[in-house]
Amino acid sequence: MRPLTDPLSGNATVVAERIRLTTLPDAETGAESETLTGSGTLDFADRELRNINVQLAGAGTWDIRGQYTRQNVNVQANFTETTFTPLLALVPGLAEQNPRLKGSLNVAVVGDYGQPQGTLDARNLRGALGDISLDLPQLTGRLNESGDWTLGGALRTGGALDSAGTLRGSGQWRGWQLAGSTLGYSGQLAPRNFGTLPNVQATLAQDSADPDRWVLDARSDTQNAATGRGTLEVSGQLIPSWDLSVRATNYDLAVRTLYLRESALNAALTLREDVGGDDIRVSGSANFARAILGRLNATDDLSTLVPDPENPLAGDAEGDQSDFVSPLPEQYTTFPNLEPEGKRKRPRPARHCHCWNAWYWKTFRCVSPAASSWKTVWPRPRWKVDWS
Repeated sequence: MRPLTDPLSGNATVVAERIRLTTLPDAETGAESETLTGSGTLDFADRELRNINVQLAGAGTWDIRGQYTRQNVNVQANFTETTFTPLLALVPGLAEQNPRLKGSLNVAVVGDYGQPQGTLDARNLRGALGDISLDLPQLTGRLNESGDWTLGGALRTGGALDSAGTLRGSGQWRGWQLAGSTLGYSGQLAPRNFGTLPNVQATLAQDSADPDRWVLDARSDTQNAATGRGTLEVSGQLIPSWDLSVRATNYDLAVRTLYLRESALNAALTLREDVGGDDIRVSGSANFARAILGRLNATDDLSTLVPDPENPLAGDAEGDQSDFVSPLPEQYTTFPNLEPEGKRKRPRPARHCHCWNAWYWKTFRCVSPAASSWKTVWPRPRWKVDWS
């Protein structure tokens, strides 16, 4: 019964002569199926990884070998331009987000059994998690003999959240537990349906009294020629549940869905997640001291929006097409192509007439203009005909 209460004290030996890992194609992202094949062995006993040797090839290569014992700690894992999607699918909570990741990664673990040292070097990591695409050109991490770790690299995301900035992290890893850890981001963010939030400085820190609690502290600054400097601050608990405070002062926030191009937002809000549920309750107040409606990418020079033969639209010359989707029917947004002046047909007269002289209407006879001729008969030349 001992392995059931303490699984790491047990032992396991695995020999796989043929390993096959395959990722399924994704129609939404256009990702094709990828396959890795090879062989591997693993020998684990009494909390020691006595031997590991896994060799896979196909969609890149996996080369994992070494041992982690009380006498010797030396594990090397090299992944070259390959997929990590099969591993991510095994992580609880990630599988339902349809994670995908591809690139190159080198991991080395050496040193002491109780307090190992490690290095991590990643290159061209790209993938997706849910509606967010991910791109990490370079990421490096270090764990020293004292248990202090650092992490840093450039980060770009797209989809539901556009971003371009720098990721950094630090903390302690002692006794196989995290402590005093922080993750930071510097750059810009553009959530879906909103404009860009510039000059973002955000930190997610592990609470010293409760290691399972993580606190967010984020700030963004804007500068508007009309309203001056603005600030947006978000602070409070993010994990295990939301309990956040949002403060905005004169902040220039753009909202795409409302065609809100410029604004001056003042707000004091509280966001709390219901216990045992997924709903987030928002309370407080917010108002716009200034609001300008228009497309976020529209030009400020109105003269460029009125073309003429000598000054066509700049977008027409450069091939820059508007992405604006009008809510009006097509007949109100599409202009007809006019024929040249010489080829325009003269309008045909109406096929009816009106007699304005009521005294002689009985003596007036009109033949349709479609006929070869028309004539009138009257007793005296006192009449008036209006073609319309």
